[in-house]
Amino acid sequence: MFVWWSRLPAVITEPATTITDYVLGAVSLMLGRIVWRRARIDKVTAGLWWGAGFLAVAVAAFAGGTVHGFRGPLGPNWEPVFWKASLFATGGFALAAVLTAIVGGVNRRWRSSLIGIAVIALVGYLAWVSGHPEFRYASVASAVGLGVLLVQQAMAWVRFRVPSARWIASGVVVAAVGAGIQQAGLAPHLYFNHNDLFHVIQIVSMYLFYRGGLLLSDRNAGPAA
Repeated sequence: MFVWWSRLPAVITEPATTITDYVLGAVSLMLGRIVWRRARIDKVTAGLWWGAGFLAVAVAAFAGGTVHGFRGPLGPNWEPVFWKASLFATGGFALAAVLTAIVGGVNRRWRSSLIGIAVIALVGYLAWVSGHPEFRYASVASAVGLGVLLVQQAMAWVRFRVPSARWIASGVVVAAVGAGIQQAGLAPHLYFNHNDLFHVIQIVSMYLFYRGGLLLSDRNAGPAA
């Protein structure tokens, strides 16, 4: 059954990882475009930032999938470029999550200062992974960004029962499960490893984030005021 699949590494270094990464990228790009367009029509800045976060995930997935699948053609010069692009884009997603939380949960007079701090943190992250291009740092950045958004959404749920909270909280839980599986190295099959399963679980979490993103609102605008 897996004879044809086992021959793919002659062309693609890690077939399943590459394909699942590319599917994750395509799904994130499609869903993010919908979130961004809806937010633009409804004039919801938090939704615009969240849609931008989906774009960052798409870039990270496409760049990461290219590294996993085409190490040979990329060579030693281009492989680090694509890998760092993936890590940088993950930092962009983390920033987008934080900015979504800031716009959705903080009064306007405090936003500029907090956004400035978030941007400085991103610059520090980019500087660090430039010299230490390891996936674990991207995982930490993503976890921090999602953690900030989760706290903001939880507070908005307690105070205003915002409908976005349940979807985003569910997405964070699913993403955390996927990260745990990836870190534990749980592989369902010889030709479908922990990274592949992680990508599939990420797709599920992105759908949940998408559903929540359609329901986001800005602080001082609507139910989250």
